[in-house]
Parts: sequence; C-alpha cells; structure tokens
Amino acid sequence: MPVEADERRFYRVWDGASSRVIKVDRSRRSHDRELAVIESLDGVLGIPFVLDTGQLDDWYWISFADPGAWNLSAMRNTDVALRISRTLNQVRELPPNTFPQPVLTNALIQSEFTSVLRQLRPLRGRLRIQKTTMDQLLEVPAPSGSLPRPAHLGNKATQTFIDNSGNVTLMGWEDGGIAPPEWDFTQVLMGLEDGSRAGAVFAKASDIDPGPIEIHRWIIFHTVRELLTLANNYETATAAEYLVERMKRSLRVAVLDKKTA
Repeated sequence: MPVEADERRFYRVWDGASSRVIKVDRSRRSHDRELAVIESLDGVLGIPFVLDTGQLDDWYWISFADPGAWNLSAMRNTDVALRISRTLNQVRELPPNTFPQPVLTNALIQSEFTSVLRQLRPLRGRLRIQKTTMDQLLEVPAPSGSLPRPAHLGNKATQTFIDNSGNVTLMGWEDGGIAPPEWDFTQVLMGLEDGSRAGAVFAKASDIDPGPIEIHRWIIFHTVRELLTLANNYETATAAEYLVERMKRSLRVAVLDKKTA
C-alpha cells in the first residue's frame, strides 16, 4: 500500500504478522547516501531502523521497521513537537563532518533561491500565482542562517512518521547534509503551523530564534521550492493552492526591513 510521505517511493507491506515500510529508489547514489547518513546517526533518537536492503532489477530498496501510520500534517500536538525537537537537536550537535558534502552556506542558499524564482516565474500561470505576488517575491531577500550544522533537509510535514504511541521517526535522509539549522527549524514550524501552541513549544525546545522576518523568508524559500516541484510535475493549480496562500501570508512579513520591524 503506498504511503502518503511519497506514494511513488514509500510502501507499507504486511506479512500477516507485522508490517514494515519499503522505500524504493531508482538512483544508486541516493540509495547509498541515505544508508550512509542513517549509519552515521547511530544513537540518535527518532532515526529509522533498517531491517534489510537490496536491489531488484533497476530498483534499490530499503526495508524499515514500521515507523507508524501518521505524519506531522495529521498530528500537531506538543508531545510530537518536543520529540522532533529532541531528534533535530541531537543531529545538530553531531560533528560537522558527520554527513557527506557539500556544505550549504548562505551564499549557496541565496543562489538557489534566485534560481528557483527564475524558473518559477514563467510557470506562475500554471499554479495561478498572480503577477503582483510574483513581483513581490522577487523583492524578498533570500533567507540567511547561522553556522551550518548536520541537518535533515527533507520535507518534515510528510517524512515525520508517528505511531499510535506518539513515537516520532524522521524518515527521508537521502538529502541529509550540512546547512544552517534554521533550514530544518523552519520546515518543522511550517508542519506544526507557525504560531500554534505546538509550534511555540518546538521553538522553545529548539533554542533557535531567527526572528519573525527571517522565519517568513525561510518559509517562502521552502514554499517556492515545493511550488517549482509541483509545476515541473504538471500538478494542478488546486494542488498548489494551499502553498500559494501560505506564501502570500509570509510575504506580508518577509518584505519588512529588519531595522523597522
């Protein structure tokens, strides 16, 4: 049965006695990278447990102990917020050379932000992004963060798995790398809904405070990346509607000048 985290790559399999989650990948490099990153996270709470791995024709697969049927989009309570903050705090404290290169510096993040906006601009009609909104986006500075540290970098809303006991497992480590901790921090805030009680608990437990303007610049950064993926996959404007609305809300804050905010 396909799993919501990524219905083309994650599947839940029952054998009559128990269930497990199988992740498939066409890329040997991505497959090997994920296994290497997970191995380097030994001892960190909330990391997926690998049961087996192998290859079938052109597909590479990893079998994981079942991390649960829920995700961050479905369960946004304070206990989940505390548990995911604990996992990311442990990851952030690992030695900087724990994960493979490259290091995502602020300069690289700025370059990617510019590139994504340039690619998104001619596709805005496909996603029903108004020209005025696009013009505002082009005026938003790229987000900036603190000293790069080990980070997850994947989509927290869909790749944070939660079981019936409230245990949290963070999946999708093929993108794990070195980046400002604000990257993961703001992705979780988005999943918990920034401004919610769970979001406030997570922020306090994470001990990261970029400030509201920078938070919304990061939210815009993550959102435009998601929108570009949707556009390139020829998803409908309906599928992008909630992302566009989230982006417009963040634009109201992100365009402010730090000195006057």
